[in-house]
This record gives sequence, C-alpha cells and structure tokens, in this order.
Amino acid sequence: MSLKIIELNDAGIKVGDHGGIVAHSPGFALVVGSELLLGERAEKQARLQPTKSYNKYWYELSMEPLNHGNHLRHTADIAFAHLLHLAEIGEIESDVLLAVPGSFSSQQLAILLGLAKQSPINPIGVVDSGLVAGIAAGICESSLFIDLQLHQIVVTKLNFSNGLLTSESVVQIPGVGSQNFINLMMQKATDSFIEQCRFNPQHNAEYEQLLYSQLPLWLSQYDDSQTNLMLELKTSDALHVAKMPKEGLIASLQSHYKKINQELEPLLSDQYSTLILNKGLASLPGYMASLPEFKSIKVLQGHEIIEACLDHVDRIVTPGEEIHLVRSLPVAGGSNSTGAHGQIELDGGEAPTHLVYRSRAVALGDIQIRNPDNEKDGSGTSSKTINISAGDLPTLLGETHVNSSGAFIESGELEFYLNSKPVKGLQKISLGDQIQFGIQGDVLTAIQVQNV
Repeated sequence: MSLKIIELNDAGIKVGDHGGIVAHSPGFALVVGSELLLGERAEKQARLQPTKSYNKYWYELSMEPLNHGNHLRHTADIAFAHLLHLAEIGEIESDVLLAVPGSFSSQQLAILLGLAKQSPINPIGVVDSGLVAGIAAGICESSLFIDLQLHQIVVTKLNFSNGLLTSESVVQIPGVGSQNFINLMMQKATDSFIEQCRFNPQHNAEYEQLLYSQLPLWLSQYDDSQTNLMLELKTSDALHVAKMPKEGLIASLQSHYKKINQELEPLLSDQYSTLILNKGLASLPGYMASLPEFKSIKVLQGHEIIEACLDHVDRIVTPGEEIHLVRSLPVAGGSNSTGAHGQIELDGGEAPTHLVYRSRAVALGDIQIRNPDNEKDGSGTSSKTINISAGDLPTLLGETHVNSSGAFIESGELEFYLNSKPVKGLQKISLGDQIQFGIQGDVLTAIQVQNV
C-alpha cells in the first residue's frame, strides 16, 4: 500500500499520495438519529439542523465532556469518527504522515496520535504544516505562513538559518476563520435580497442552507472587471435575483481584514518580509489589496503541502515507537535559486514594471489579457489590453493589477503557466517571470524598465 499524507486543516482536510489528492473533507459533523454524518454530507445540512451540527471539534480538540444530550462524550469522539471517515474515503489501510497546524498543543497532538493508533491509520511521522508550506513554496529565507482555518487564522513564523527552515512559533487570530467570513458574506447577500427582492433567505432554514451552498459558486465568478456579483436563489415558488455591489462586499469584510493585518504588521520586518498564503485566504475578495507592504508573496494552490511531505518522507518519519513533531527541515539553495516544484525566484525585492510580448512592452497596471480568437467585435483592442492568440480558451484570459505590495495577475478558475508551472487564480508577478496561456501560446515576460 502506498504511503498517505493527511493535511489537517479543518477548513478542508486533505488525504493525498504520489497520485495527488485522493480525498477532501471539511471539519463538519452532524448527528442524525443514531448516525453521525461527516465532511461534505454534514456541511450540506449544517444550517438545517444547527443544534445537531459540530464544526469546532478539531479547533477545540479535547477530552472535556460535551453537554449536548446525545451519544457524543467529547470532541475527541467526533475527531475519531472523522479519522475513520478519512480512512474510508482516502482508502487508508497502512502508514500515514500527518501534517498538523502549529497551533495544536502538545495535549491535542497526543490525543490525535492516540486516536489515530486506534484507527486503520498508522501514523509514522508528524510535521508542522506551516513548516512544510515554507518548503513547498521554495522559501530560502525567514518568512510567515498565513493559514486560513474554519475558525481562526494561524500565522507561523519560519526562520531560515544555516540551510535549515524552522517553525519557531505561531500566532493565533481567532474569529477570522472561513466560517466568520462566510457569515459576513451571507449577511451581505441577505441584505441585497431583502432590499431588491423583499426576500429574506435566512428566515427559512432550507433557504439559508441554499444561500450557504451557493456562496462559493458566486464567489468563483468574482471578476475584478465587474462592479457587481449576480446572486440567484431558486425557491419552491420563485427565482430571486439580486446584485451585490463588489465595493460593498469588500467593505463588509474590512473589519476582519484589519484584525488580521494588525497582527501581521508587528511581524513584518527585514527578517519576515515574505508571506506565504493558502488559496482560501488569497481568494477572499479584496484581501490581497488590504495587505501591508511586504517584499514578496507566494500563494499555495492546495496540493503543495502534500507533495512536499512526500519529498521529505525520510526526514519526517520517526524511527521507533515514539513519534515527535518535526519543526525543522533542510532547504537547499539560496534566495535566488529555483524553488520547489520548479517555481523560479527572481524578485529580490524589485518589482517588474512592464510585460514584454512579441517585442512590445506594456506597462503593468489594470490591464486585461484577452484572446482575440474569441473576440467577435474587436472590442478588446485598447492601450489597456494585451491580445494573445489562445485558440479555444475564453475571451478574457486574465487581468493584471499593481498596488503597494507589487504586481499581480488574476485568472479566476482558468489555468495558465507561470514559469512553466500550471497555476490559476491570483498570482504575484516577480521580475523575470514568464506567463503563458496554453502550452504553445505567446510568452509574456515580466521586466523592469528604468527611467534614464
């Protein structure tokens, strides 16, 4: 049997191996009679039966008694059931490496290992997931990993010295997890439906669950070129359509962004000037623009931590019976070397000013990258547009933006190549980066033009 990796982030626990991610399960549980539903099945019904729903059992993992009048004794019971669920959907029958957040206390880690040993999961090593995030990002300098979980943000301070990357400590920021953001966005969407349709989806549990389930779909269609998000909810008797202004949505999230950034600002220094974000945080509307100034940023797309664990198995596995948490791993190369999985690090603190393609330089700013093969009226041609031939790909390929934190490209759900590596969504552009839409497409190169 192949070695499996479990990446324990309750916003979406992942199971993976050399073939990629094989299972994904959010940290939700729901009591239905004598049955305990887990993961996605539980999340899809959480708003229907809130008093029987649990989503803090990883965040508050302990043996403290629960007083909810059902057969669950404590949060460890739910966590154990979730481990069994992960073993089933991830087809785990043998050895496992666990990547756990640095916010886990020694007591919680002991509970986790005790539960795992009573399940089909055989833990042979445990590593700090923040440390592995730094390895996965190809970081060869001290940096900060900012991880979005269900109920908190965990900031891991990574120190690079003498070829070793070490997880030194963590800062927990409660109350700004993905569920907190979802609650804010649901309320903003509800306000739009009430104002424009005289319909309140949160007055009915079924429609509230529908609103919760539809929100990720609406956000996936988020586009900086749009001024509104189009919201559609189909009930038993009507189709309700509302517009949610983008500026209003971002403004509603600013209090949470401010709370996160107030914790980050004292940490940002010459030592910790590089940020690593998970995709969930980087994808929140307007968050990247709210960040304080920093030297560079890396956004993990979701699979990299599992890949990096597999690359460092020999250094994570603990020989013998006693398992200890790995908080330090060797890193090869220097600050301008090729990073893990082929990502090229060239920024060195300098931001690009232009993109070059077909011997033409275009100043970076609010630029649309369009595919003229799908343009029917030629409307994409302007000084704020780069037209590159991309066959059957969509008309709008991506957009670039520049702020105090640097230059960025956003492609939504469309995959493109950054330094020959397939990526999508929001990516920072560094000096020397090469961008392609389609493996045979035109190459856009990020350069810096100096005024003479």
